[in-house]
Amino acid sequence: MASHARQMPKPNQPGSFLLIDFLPAMQQTTLSSPTPPSIRPAPSFTFKYVARHPLLLVVLLWLVVVTLAATINSSDQARNGRPTDFMAGLQLFWLLMMPLCGLSIGLTLYFRRASANALRARNIVLLYFALLLLFFPAFIYYEILAAKLFFKEEIPPLAIFLRKPNGPECWIDGMVFSAVYVVHASYALWRDAKRRMQALHAARHDNLALRLSLLQGQLEPRFLLGSLDGISDMVRDAERAQAIRALARLSDLLRNALRASQRDWLSVADEIGFLRDYLDLQTLRLGTRLQVQWCLEPNPWSGYICPALLLHQFIEQLIDDGTRDRPDDLALTLGFTLQSGNVSIQVKHSLPTGHRGYGSAALLGPLYATRERLQILYGSAANIHTGMCDDLMCVTFQFPAQEGGDD
Repeated sequence: MASHARQMPKPNQPGSFLLIDFLPAMQQTTLSSPTPPSIRPAPSFTFKYVARHPLLLVVLLWLVVVTLAATINSSDQARNGRPTDFMAGLQLFWLLMMPLCGLSIGLTLYFRRASANALRARNIVLLYFALLLLFFPAFIYYEILAAKLFFKEEIPPLAIFLRKPNGPECWIDGMVFSAVYVVHASYALWRDAKRRMQALHAARHDNLALRLSLLQGQLEPRFLLGSLDGISDMVRDAERAQAIRALARLSDLLRNALRASQRDWLSVADEIGFLRDYLDLQTLRLGTRLQVQWCLEPNPWSGYICPALLLHQFIEQLIDDGTRDRPDDLALTLGFTLQSGNVSIQVKHSLPTGHRGYGSAALLGPLYATRERLQILYGSAANIHTGMCDDLMCVTFQFPAQEGGDD
């Protein structure tokens, strides 16, 4: 290409022809053509429009490349004291690079429709060598023929095309050809990797949503079975007045459970109300063996949301583990506060005499399940801390305070 560019005619040189020479005839034809009845508005030529049309983007990029090549060649010729016509150089470079532009369009269409198997490294390399054997020799000889036609020189017999082309010029064309292919292949591999990553994220999100729904589905029937068992114990013990009160509490629990089954999120106030009704029901069943204390910070809890039935499985197992087969009473304290943009729920409970830490696997299971729900919904922004505080076991649940509340 470089040798062809150095042979360009000077301005007004006989035998040269320029695209600008045809402009008057084109203008005359345009003026004499009939006016259409309706003129459609031209499409908005914005970056988003070009990005949505990859073939148009390829042509525009090659126009930029050809213009830069013609500008650099014209500047070099002027510095060497051989000024040339810029428009003639632009036409020559565009004529020489038309096969590469067509190659870019073909590669764009191929890679956009290529299957996952075609985008494997082995197949990409095989396609490169196939183009190197078939397209590249034709491109080299096309340059020779195009230059002869451009300068209106005599076209030699076909035997001249069988001779070995100029070595340095062939190497330059080979590097340009390879660069074009590498750019298209790299972009296709990047798009394929991005598409795979998006599919992976979508599958992971669907998997987490399924796991979350399964966890929540396990929670909803648990409290109903436990509450019915407690009410049946009251009926058997002839505590009919308490059983009636327990049924009233159970109706509130059912109302909250119905709301939780229809939504993934409830307000913190609804969570507090559900826990109150559940603990009141358990207090009716257990009497003085269960002592509950509330420490609520004065905040508009109805304006913040949390996962439905977040603490129920843990509280239920805690009461069952703390009152079954142990003589000690269970003291339970629940506190709700806002700390540094997080909702903090602190659960303190007494331990059996001589017992420290969580030794019950049945209690650790609900704790891990609650931790998993929080991690699915909030990621690393949510956490659970456990520790001892004033001879009480303290479990703190923290998650971001998100405004929303009930509709």
